Amino acid sequence: MTMRNPLRTGESPESTARSSQRDTLPHIVADFRRQVARKLGRGGNPEDQLRAPLEVILQRLGTRMGLRVTPYGEVPLHDIGSRPDYAVDVERSRVGYVELKAPGRSVPESPTWRASERERRQCERLRELPNLIYSDGTDWIRYQNGVPGKIVRLNGSDASLTAFDALIREFLLWAPDPPRSVRDLIRVTSGLCRLLRDTVAELLEAEKTGPEIGPFTHH
Repeated sequence: MTMRNPLRTGESPESTARSSQRDTLPHIVADFRRQVARKLGRGGNPEDQLRAPLEVILQRLGTRMGLRVTPYGEVPLHDIGSRPDYAVDVERSRVGYVELKAPGRSVPESPTWRASERERRQCERLRELPNLIYSDGTDWIRYQNGVPGKIVRLNGSDASLTAFDALIREFLLWAPDPPRSVRDLIRVTSGLCRLLRDTVAELLEAEKTGPEIGPFTHH
């Protein structure tokens, strides 16, 4: 077996070690937190300052797992009338979605979460997706078919890094899970029915107050 000699490629053992260290989870997370902190407080929408660091951390964590991760911004989901901040592909397959909130806002299911009416309706729609992450950069939560996981607070501790690593792995390695029982089938379809009910209700209300008669209120 041929071994690569780092000295022949212009790399010293020290630089090779530093490169390996940069690929560790603590280093990747520390880089993410530094990038977010550097961008905040210099004008602009606070939520938007998370976007570039989020793309980088998802791609780096994917590379660490041997996956090619590509986040796509502002992908509309016409079926549910919403548009999460990111759709995420692994290789060429869509695995999930990410919704960002301004740093310090926390996430749904947190006691400090204070949502506007628009955000509440958006959350009710998005969380019925099969694989969704909400994050404000510090707090992270994953929903699977409307069921919330535990909130992970990314504070740099070993416990938070372990929980964050598990959350990201579950998100990026997600695959459709067919219902194994009638109870599972009811749980999945009930979420879709709620989305349809809310969408129809909003259309009815819009047609009542709008200048034109629509298909639901036509006589």
